[in-house]
Amino acid sequence: MFEWLVFALIGAIAGTFSGLLGLGGGIIIVPSLLMVFTLQNIPETVSMHMAVATSLMIIIISSASSSISHHRYNNINWFIVKRLALGLIIGGL
Repeated sequence: MFEWLVFALIGAIAGTFSGLLGLGGGIIIVPSLLMVFTLQNIPETVSMHMAVATSLMIIIISSASSSISHHRYNNINWFIVKRLALGLIIGGL
């Protein structure tokens, strides 16, 4: 139960700083999760990987949610997205 409160607090702090200053996953969530995972006696060989993977999953979910919301309000120019998609995929790889 205590871990859930800590995770909620980390999320609230990260959300506040993200909304106010644009800081989020890399600066707040990853070090905070690393500290919590260390306190939970998770081996150091996997704790950093877990913290980064958790942060990336949060980014994917929040990005998808934001994209859906912007699509509903017709704030996405899909013509430009289609033109940039191939370059974004190649650049990402």
